[in-house]
Amino acid sequence: TLGSGEVMRIQNNGNVGIGTTTPANIITAQSSATTTIEVYSSSATQGSCLKLKDFDGVGFTYCRVNDGTMTCNTSPCD
Repeated sequence: TLGSGEVMRIQNNGNVGIGTTTPANIITAQSSATTTIEVYSSSATQGSCLKLKDFDGVGFTYCRVNDGTMTCNTSPCD
């Protein structure tokens, strides 16, 4: 909690809410201002990777950012 208000909740179904007490998804971030989610690596040679399960449930799509440009493909990040 922050002050007297709750700022994060983990429900018994595993959903995590940041800024909300009723997360509808695995991770729900809610704010009355701009909501920024930061993902970064402190490695000097490795960046961040977003791994997304494909809609068909079979494969994955991997997204990386390099010099401000995001690219997504099926090549694993690691």
